[in-house]
Amino acid sequence: MFIYARALRYFRPYFWPTLTGLVLTFVAIIVNSLKPWPFKYIVDGVLPSDVTQGSEQARAFIKHWFGSAPPEQIAFWLCLILVVVSVLGALITLVGNYLFIRVGLNALVRLRTDLYACLQSLPLKYHDARRSSCRTSAAVTALGQRTRHRSLRFRGIARHDARRGCCRTRAAGRRTGQRPRAARLRRRARCAAR
Repeated sequence: MFIYARALRYFRPYFWPTLTGLVLTFVAIIVNSLKPWPFKYIVDGVLPSDVTQGSEQARAFIKHWFGSAPPEQIAFWLCLILVVVSVLGALITLVGNYLFIRVGLNALVRLRTDLYACLQSLPLKYHDARRSSCRTSAAVTALGQRTRHRSLRFRGIARHDARRGCCRTRAAGRRTGQRPRAARLRRRARCAAR
C-alpha cells in the first residue's frame, strides 16, 4: 500500500485534469450510446413503404418533428444527426484521452526527475564501487528519451520508426569511421571502465 501512496504523490498535482478526463470519458460513453437512436427512426419510420411496417411511435415522432417533408429529406437530416453524434463522441473521447496522456507524461517526467536527482545525490564512491550504477544511469537516460519521444509523437511532431534508431546508430558509426557494433562495444567499455 505504501508504494501506491508514493506513486499517488506524482499524480496529486494533476487531480483536476484527471477528474475532468474521467468525467469526459463518461460523457463520451453517454453520447456514443445515442448513435443508434437516429438509425432507429430511419429504419422504423422513413424506410417502410407499406403502412403496416414500421413502428407507429417512430412515424408519430417523425411526423411531429418533420411534418410532411419528403422521406429523402427526413433521411438526410437523420443521417446528419447520426454523423454529428458520432463526431461529437469522437471529439469528447479525444479530449479525454489527451488529458489522460498529458497527466501520465507529466507524472512520468516528475518521477524521472526525482530518480535522476537521487542518482546525482549519491557519492562518487557508490558509483565507483558498483557497476550497476552505469546500468541505472543508462536506464534513466533511456526513460528520458522514451518520454520525450512519446510526448513528441503524441503531438504529431515526430513519428516512431523502428528503422530510424538503426539508421542513427549506423550514421554515428559512419561518422566516426566505425561499424555500429564496434561503436556500441566501445561505449560499453567506457562505461565499465568508470
